[in-house]
Amino acid sequence: MSDIYAFDEHRSTNDEGVNRFQLSLLGTWRLSRGGVQARVPANRQRLIALLALTGPQNRAFVAGELWPDSSEAQAHGNLRSTLSRLQLSGLHVVESVGDLLRLHPDVDVDIRELTACAQELVHGPGPRPPAPGVVLRLQRGGDLLTGWYDDWVVAQRERLRQLRMHALEIVSAVLSEDGRYAEALEAALATVDLEPLRESAHRAVTQVHLAEGNHIEAVRQFQRYRNLLHHELGIEPSEHMLDLIRPLMVDRGAPRRRPDRHGTAHAGRFAR
Repeated sequence: MSDIYAFDEHRSTNDEGVNRFQLSLLGTWRLSRGGVQARVPANRQRLIALLALTGPQNRAFVAGELWPDSSEAQAHGNLRSTLSRLQLSGLHVVESVGDLLRLHPDVDVDIRELTACAQELVHGPGPRPPAPGVVLRLQRGGDLLTGWYDDWVVAQRERLRQLRMHALEIVSAVLSEDGRYAEALEAALATVDLEPLRESAHRAVTQVHLAEGNHIEAVRQFQRYRNLLHHELGIEPSEHMLDLIRPLMVDRGAPRRRPDRHGTAHAGRFAR
């Protein structure tokens, strides 16, 4: 059986996008063109994904990343075999330029749009209201290559996760400042979904509640986070987190932290 459902290489169309490959790396690996999905063996999937994530690379690097437990000669042999089979399958998605391998320019990769969106927010020229659909774009797709545990995948997955969280926190702050509290809260909660123990994400949620005047919601968010930290790590939120809700606390008439018998400071009673 062919490695790919039928592609017509000679099909003519006025829509150039129809003949471009679409590579999805968010969630599960998927390659398609014109709505037709390719069936690609695992070793070729990994080659295509590596080049999509790291850009042009020399053959030695690619062979070492894809077959780290093989000898150098065996890894290079595996790479030659994989490239040959990929070309024979009719999937012209990898180019060889001298010693370099790179993804064909006609391949659109979903992670590139997401990364560009997040980097613009994080490294852009200053806070400004995000374009419509930005939160959805940062949320959608799931983790990078779910279920893959190669070292190079794990590193790229964490890099993308951190970038998305920073971008979502920025979006939340900007939207809240603009009075768009529902959207700001959605962005902040999306960050919590990506990392439930991330304090800055819970601060973002709390700050939106405070900005909207929902003090009880802010206190509840703090309490949820404090309980989560106690359960998972046995530690307290930072002073930075406590400072957000300190004005809402009442302990014998003075807002402060109450030490327990071990000397650990805990939040006092909350104003209602």
